[in-house]
Amino acid sequence: MGYVTPQISMSASAGLEQDLKASISNYSGSIYYLGAFSLEAPSISQTRLFVAANADYWIENNQRLSLSAHYKQQSLNTKDGMAVMLNYTKGF
Repeated sequence: MGYVTPQISMSASAGLEQDLKASISNYSGSIYYLGAFSLEAPSISQTRLFVAANADYWIENNQRLSLSAHYKQQSLNTKDGMAVMLNYTKGF
């Protein structure tokens, strides 16, 4: 974490997530009204990237407004996940 100004601090992180072991099988079955189905198992991405960034605005010594963004590659599909959060913290 580093301070950009006396009231604003920023931080970032990145890395790789690695599965030690992963397996998944095909899925098949039958539903009375719909009939039989068979789904092929998706490929598993065993190594995935994640990145996060955070900015804090220190309103006072015990109050802070934080904005965080997180990005992560998913293991079972080709979609990526992203989350953005805005938090207010007040200490006692």
